[in-house]
Amino acid sequence: MPIIDVELTGKRIKMLMDERGMSVKDVREKLGNGSLAAIYKWINGQRLPSIDNLVILSRVFGVPIEGILVVKE
Repeated sequence: MPIIDVELTGKRIKMLMDERGMSVKDVREKLGNGSLAAIYKWINGQRLPSIDNLVILSRVFGVPIEGILVVKE
């Protein structure tokens, strides 16, 4: 059964941010001024973004949602 690896997904979000020269504050602005703490929890592998935020992130990063989530079989 496939599961989402929260820690590796966080690392991927951080990598996508770094590739685009984006800070946590930049991501927060794109999300409509959400919580900085929530974004830090994502990149530290403590939580996953909500579906709404995943859709926004996929557009911001220019990748499909599957390009953000790390799924293990």
